Amino acid sequence: MLLLIILLQSLLEKIAPTWMSISLGMTNDQETDKAFGWVLEMYGYAVASSLHGVQHIRRKDFMLQPTWDLEVGKKFIIHCTYGCDYNMKGELTYGKIGEWHFDKRSYLSGPPPRNLSLPPPGVPESVCTKKGQRCQLLSNLKCKSQYRLLKCLHCPWMS
Repeated sequence: MLLLIILLQSLLEKIAPTWMSISLGMTNDQETDKAFGWVLEMYGYAVASSLHGVQHIRRKDFMLQPTWDLEVGKKFIIHCTYGCDYNMKGELTYGKIGEWHFDKRSYLSGPPPRNLSLPPPGVPESVCTKKGQRCQLLSNLKCKSQYRLLKCLHCPWMS
């Protein structure tokens, strides 16, 4: 399960050099790099924070991950971990791009368009509700620099 970290700047400054050193060491080892893939830096963080005695509080009710979580409930933020792919009947199409598609990776070079289409009927609440809120946020952005700032700050709707 994905773990979201909210950290004091002073703690981040304390562990960052160790985190970078561990992550680079893992990246430079071909076998380790292949085994951990894109989550390598997350493990680097876990080891570095442990070495520096950083304590974490885990809250299962903190984050929503469509399409994994189906209901919104009382979550505080959304993390678009997975692509959202559905056919026009509102059925999830695991492993293939659906007729209706939203994936944050489609917008690596710039913000999504302001007129994103809503998902088809039958799609879980977590995708519909949060997608609508994402559209509302995007329509309020004035320029690409605001989008980049939100992305850099890991704004819940841009993650």
